[in-house]
Amino acid sequence: MPSAALAEPVTIKTTPANTNYYPWIVQLSQSPIDWFASDVNAKVQGQAYRVVILLEDIYNRVFIEQVTFGTEGCCKKVTNARMVDLRTFSKKFGFTDEINGFRFMRWISPTSFIFRYKDRLFVMTAIDSPEVKVEPYADD
Repeated sequence: MPSAALAEPVTIKTTPANTNYYPWIVQLSQSPIDWFASDVNAKVQGQAYRVVILLEDIYNRVFIEQVTFGTEGCCKKVTNARMVDLRTFSKKFGFTDEINGFRFMRWISPTSFIFRYKDRLFVMTAIDSPEVKVEPYADD
């Protein structure tokens, strides 16, 4: 079993996703919104990310969505959705059973959060990139 004290975060690929998964959502959390410089003519004035956790049969699937906002928070729109490769994540951290037990815990920043998988805590960072980074969470 790999050591929990990895020196480098593990890179996990994400793939573009069809957003027709809403009936199976068991948890959804939105990051703090990053508001852009004030330009009254701009269509997009802010963006955030969402973690969407699904349960299909007994398996979890996790998606990272990018959402944008217009003036004063109106016109919220999902502009990008990617599925996290939980099978690769599970293998890299030594999990051998079913792909379930993923639970969002809290946001650290607009592009990073803490999650629980089975009985261990992890940090996912760079969720604004095509490949997210995952490492064990060291509670200080």
